[in-house]
Amino acid sequence: MEFSVHTANPAKAETACLAVPVFNDSELLPAVAKLDDASERLISQLVESGDFDAALGSTLMLPFAPGLGTERLLLVGLGAREKCKDAAFLKALDAAASALIKLPIDEACLAFTDVPLEGRDSAWKARKIMEAGERALYRFDTFKSQPAPPSSLQRFTLLLSDSDEAEQAREGAHIGVAIGQGINAARTLGNLPGNVCTPRYLAEQAEKLAAGSEGRLTTEILDEDDLETLGAHSLLSVGRGSREPSRLIVMRYQGAEDAADAPMCW
Repeated sequence: MEFSVHTANPAKAETACLAVPVFNDSELLPAVAKLDDASERLISQLVESGDFDAALGSTLMLPFAPGLGTERLLLVGLGAREKCKDAAFLKALDAAASALIKLPIDEACLAFTDVPLEGRDSAWKARKIMEAGERALYRFDTFKSQPAPPSSLQRFTLLLSDSDEAEQAREGAHIGVAIGQGINAARTLGNLPGNVCTPRYLAEQAEKLAAGSEGRLTTEILDEDDLETLGAHSLLSVGRGSREPSRLIVMRYQGAEDAADAPMCW
């Protein structure tokens, strides 16, 4: 999934859909408050009247957003402000992503970096937004005679209130895309049946990853003779009941040559 980072007034954001987080109290987050003012208290009225229950993970799609640049407005519940920790934030993101991928749109904006989380900066929040988007797009249709049509959603725009945080948000989003794609690759391997995802198949996938890593990743495949030499008899005993020979995959990530460019730990 592609992404961009913007610091413009959210009320003027021209997008197919704008997703915003809402606590179940009367105090709106800064970006959401701007939207509320521009729409003549549309969001506040929906919360106060009970037409939108801002329980954690709840969503409400508004197909029209008067006074705003967006075509649609998606309200996403964060629940109680005092209970909003990492897990709640991630649940709200998953709810937003799940709702967005069902829409006939190719891009959407999300204003979630304002959500206050202790010890979490914009980079972490941007990373999690993109992870949620990648995971929501995942489909496993390999063995289906009639695969479900893929989502048309291709791009997220992350809205920030502070332009000074734009660079760290971009860095976090880049990492989030990579992690999300890695998660989906692992999900595919886990979903494949055992007669397809054999030790030999897994070894081939590991070698492909290494081949496309520009030298940052190396893969060593140990066959049954190598395992005998190592004395890995427990591992070999498991494979003896299969027609597929055992394999042990050793993957080493080399990192960057310059320590200053080493990958961040998350």
